[in-house]
Amino acid sequence: MAVFLSYHNSRLETVAHVANYLARHQIDTWYAPRDIPSGAVWGQAIANAIRNCDALVLLFDASADTSKHIHREVDLADRAHIPIHWLRLDDVEPDELNYYLGTIQWIDWLDKRDEALDRLVRTLTRDVRKTPVILPAPSPPPEEDPLRKPAVLAPYVEWQPRHLTEVADDTIEEIIDGLVDIVATEGPILAHHAYRIYVKASGGHRVGKNVEEILTRATGRAVRTKRLTRIKDRLRKGDKTLYLPGTSPAHPRTLGPRGITDVPRSEIQALASALGLPFDSATTPRAVADQFGIQRLSDDTVNYIDTSLAYKFAIPSTDVPDEDDEQANLGDCEGAQRRLRRLGTILAEATDLATENYPAGAVVMFPSDQVITVQRANLWIDDAHVRLTMTPAELAAQYKKLYSDADTVEALIALADDDGWALNPNFHLAFRFAHGPQRWYPPRYISGPDYVRQWTDDLRDGRAGGRTKEQLRAPEFRHWLVERTYANKSDLPSLDDWLNDRPAGTQLHIRPSVEIRRSWQLTDAITSDAVGDFIGEVRAAIDRVLAALGEPILDQISNE
Repeated sequence: MAVFLSYHNSRLETVAHVANYLARHQIDTWYAPRDIPSGAVWGQAIANAIRNCDALVLLFDASADTSKHIHREVDLADRAHIPIHWLRLDDVEPDELNYYLGTIQWIDWLDKRDEALDRLVRTLTRDVRKTPVILPAPSPPPEEDPLRKPAVLAPYVEWQPRHLTEVADDTIEEIIDGLVDIVATEGPILAHHAYRIYVKASGGHRVGKNVEEILTRATGRAVRTKRLTRIKDRLRKGDKTLYLPGTSPAHPRTLGPRGITDVPRSEIQALASALGLPFDSATTPRAVADQFGIQRLSDDTVNYIDTSLAYKFAIPSTDVPDEDDEQANLGDCEGAQRRLRRLGTILAEATDLATENYPAGAVVMFPSDQVITVQRANLWIDDAHVRLTMTPAELAAQYKKLYSDADTVEALIALADDDGWALNPNFHLAFRFAHGPQRWYPPRYISGPDYVRQWTDDLRDGRAGGRTKEQLRAPEFRHWLVERTYANKSDLPSLDDWLNDRPAGTQLHIRPSVEIRRSWQLTDAITSDAVGDFIGEVRAAIDRVLAALGEPILDQISNE
C-alpha cells in the first residue's frame, strides 16, 4: 500500500511523524520534498506520485484550506478517482476545499494522540486495495522537453554601482539620471527593486517613506518626459514595471539577485509563452519556478506566478511619440497611434491620475482605498464617437455597496435621462483575474434602469458571488437566469461551452456589473478639444458618475 501525504509546508514535522507512524504499520508513504529525486521537476514528480498512489491523506488545517498547491493535489486525486482521507489538525471547517471534503468523513487529530492515527491505519487498511504498489520515480524528461531548455533565459545583468548622492540631497533631474542608468542595465525592472538599488548605491540601507515619495515623483517626471516607460501593477499598490521607451516591457532572464516577487509580471508571462506553457495549467507555476532555479515551491511563490499569468496588462505604446503629441488636439492627430496617445493625455489631464493606453483607448484606475464601487474609467473611440465608460459593481465590495443603497441606484438611473448618457446591463460570469475574453457575457435583454432596480432584490436574495460549476449547471440557476431576463434560453449552450472550458474546482462568480456610458460625436469632441474644452467635459462626466455613486469626486482623490 502506498499513500500520498498532502500538507501545508508549515506542518513539516507533523507530516514526518505521520509518515513514520504509518511506516511502522507497513504503509508506505510519499511526500514532498522527501521523496522528490534530485533534479526532478517538482510538479511532474508530485503528479506522478498522486496518479500512482492508493490513497491521498490530507493533513487539514486553516493554512491547508487556502493553499493553492494543496487544492491542486486534492483536485488531481479526485479526478484520478484516488480515495481521499483527511486528518483534522485544528478545529476549523473546510471552506475552499469543502467541494472535495464536504461529503468525506474526517478523523479528528486535535489532541495529537496516536489513537486517531490508529483509526487512520484501520481506515486505509479497510478501504484501500491490499496489493502493494511502489511509487515509481519520475522518468527524466527527454532532451527536447521545452521545460528543460536552459537557452530560454538570458543571463541577468546587474547594474555596476556608481556612487549616487543621497536622495534627499539630489535634484529631481539627478535622481532621474540615476534611475534611467539602473533601468538601462537591469530593466524591465520593478520600481521597488530599482529604488532599493538606488538607495544602496547612495549609502542608504532601506527605502523609507520619504525617500520612496521622492523616487516616485522622479519616476513620474521621467515618464512624462519620455525617459522611462512604466506599467502599473494594480495588484500591488504603488508598484510598477519600468523600462526604456522603445524597448520591450518583457525580457525573460535568469533570476540573478532577485526574489520571485522582484520579477516583473510581464517577464513571467513572456517566459511561460516562450516555453509554450498554458497560463491556466496547475503545473505551469512549477515549470516557471524550475526555469528560475527555485526548488521550494511555497504558496507565496505559486500565488505570485499564478496572479502574474492571469494579469491583464495595459502596456503603453513602445512607439517613440512625436514631441507635439501631447499638445496636439484630436483633430490634429492623424493616425491611430497619435489619436490614441491624445486620448491618454486627455484622460490623464482630466483626472490627474496615471493613465495607460490599450489598443482601443486609454484607462485610468481609481485608488482602491479611496473609491469603492468602481475601479476604472475608459476613454475610447468607437467609429464616429468618443465614449467614456465606467463599470461599477464587478467585485463583491463594489456591488454590495451599490445595490444596498436605493438612493444610489436611483441616482445612476437619473444619469441616463440626459442626452449622451446611457445605463446598460453588464451582467457576466467570471473567475478571479479573468479579463474580457475569458468571461461569459450574455446579450442584453433588460433595460438599464430595470436591471439595477432588480438587482437590489437579487442581492438581498444572495444571487451574486461565488459558485461552483455544478451550481451554475443546476436547473434552478438556469431558470432564475432566464426568468430574471439576464439571459435567454438560446444563450444556455454558450454557457455550457464556457463552463466546459473551466478547470475542475475553479471558483466562478456571478457579477451584477452595470455600464455607465457618456458618448460624444467625434466631430463634436474634436471641436471641443480644439478650443480646450474637452478635457473639462471628460472631468465633469467622471465627477457626475462618482457623485452619483456616493464616491469622492476627482478633486477629493489623492493621486499619491
